[in-house]
Order: sequence, then C-alpha cells, then structure tokens
Amino acid sequence: QRGIKKVNCVAESAGGMMFRELEFEYLASRVGFFQGIVNWIFAISGTIFLEGWTIDPSYGTLSLALWMLAFYNWHLPFYENYMHVMTRFAQMTWTRYVWHPGAPRFMAIAAFLPLLASGWYTAQVCLDTWF
Repeated sequence: QRGIKKVNCVAESAGGMMFRELEFEYLASRVGFFQGIVNWIFAISGTIFLEGWTIDPSYGTLSLALWMLAFYNWHLPFYENYMHVMTRFAQMTWTRYVWHPGAPRFMAIAAFLPLLASGWYTAQVCLDTWF
C-alpha cells in the first residue's frame, strides 16, 4: 500500500529503534511527557508565588523545574540539548502537517487557532487582574 512504511524492529535498544524508524512519534512522546511535567511544576510554583505564602516554597519548585531541565539536557541520548529536541520536533511537525499539501494542513491550523485564542484570552485576563 502507498504511504505505509515498513518498520525495521532490529536495534540495540527500543529507543534506538524508535529514533531510527519513528522519530516523530519518539519526539512527540518525549516532548509531551517532559513538557507536561515541567509546565505542571511551573504552574504550581506560580500559584504558590501569586497566593503570597509567608514561607515561599515557590523558589523550591522553580529550582526543581530548572534542575529537571538541566538533568534532562545531560541525559538526552540522541540530541544535543532540549532546545535541539524542540527545534527538531517543530521542524518535523511543520514538514508533516503544515507544509504537506492536503487535509493535515487544515487540521493543524484548525487545532492551532483555539490554542492561540485561549492564550490571548488568558493573557488579557492576567493583565487585567495584575495591572
């Protein structure tokens, strides 16, 4: 069949096979999981900071997130650092969904527009609340 790629499952490790044969899926799972954890920790830190606790543990959670980023940078098996991971993921997403002609382009744009709208709304609410 056209468009179906045969996957060679012979490799020294599962990560090596995924990187070689299914790089986009490998990156999507790594970025989604790690970025979700980091965003969650930053959100907790921001909530604690904005609530104005007398003993401020937000610095501890912020330093935990930064420590996780540093640890992740040193333990990436196939990329130089986390920015390289994100850049490669953005390139592959652009190539696969936006640059490719047909339905994936419109689905990507349709999925991205509500994200922009919610981000804009959140920024306006935060600015109105803080200032």
